[in-house]
Amino acid sequence: MEDSIINLLASENYIVVNRSLIKELGLKEAIILGELASEYNYYKKNDLLDEEGYFYSTIENVQENTSLSSYEQKKCLDNLLERNIITVILKGIPAKRHIKINSINLINLFANNLETSFQKIKKLDSKKLETKNNNINNNNKNNNISSSLIDNNIDIYSYLQQNGFVLNPIHYEVISKWEDSDLTRYAIQKAVLNGKYNINYIDKIIYNWEKQNIKTLEQAKALDDEYEKAKEFKEKQKNEKRMTSGERMNQYFDELEEEERRKNGDKSS
Repeated sequence: MEDSIINLLASENYIVVNRSLIKELGLKEAIILGELASEYNYYKKNDLLDEEGYFYSTIENVQENTSLSSYEQKKCLDNLLERNIITVILKGIPAKRHIKINSINLINLFANNLETSFQKIKKLDSKKLETKNNNINNNNKNNNISSSLIDNNIDIYSYLQQNGFVLNPIHYEVISKWEDSDLTRYAIQKAVLNGKYNINYIDKIIYNWEKQNIKTLEQAKALDDEYEKAKEFKEKQKNEKRMTSGERMNQYFDELEEEERRKNGDKSS
């Protein structure tokens, strides 16, 4: 659990800035914390953390990855120290800066912020569900596909949990951006079928559909059909290519045998 909160903030190839942290700590502090989380992950992966969980962090490395000057770093670290999010000590000869992320305090910070956000999300989601039910009743659409995916008595969060997803407060922030629709629930089904019980996996499916202007369940299924056909065609081409290669190989050996017979014929004459 403690490592999970740090993994969430890690920024190996990009800067991750959580909006809740920006509101609570400030933009630069959130950036610094993300970079420290990445450094923590590196040291932990390579078994380089000390027995208390401290890791070596240089001003130069943080500046290269965040563009924050030493003065800006010090100001941010002082603020994080004041909030007891991190602990900083000097160790070794010569003395070097070592930092420890206080995971429990960080978890509590997230929990306090996201609990309030979660209550707002649930309230908004209830209003969305009520509006959706009214629209369905007013329009009285005869859509067998929709009725099989949308259960008006189950919101999107319950639907995910019903399908085996374990949600935490951070997931609710992602899910709150989704529309509770046939399309979204189809994305959830695709994730389950692929064994991907991962909220970010579903979010990526939805994002890719948005990029391709996929707005209905029928369009998504048609796209899947096209993908499967393309996959089958590609596999067929590969098989044909293998057959062609085999035929070429047979031809090569036939030519060798013919050459051998010709040589033997010349010797006998």
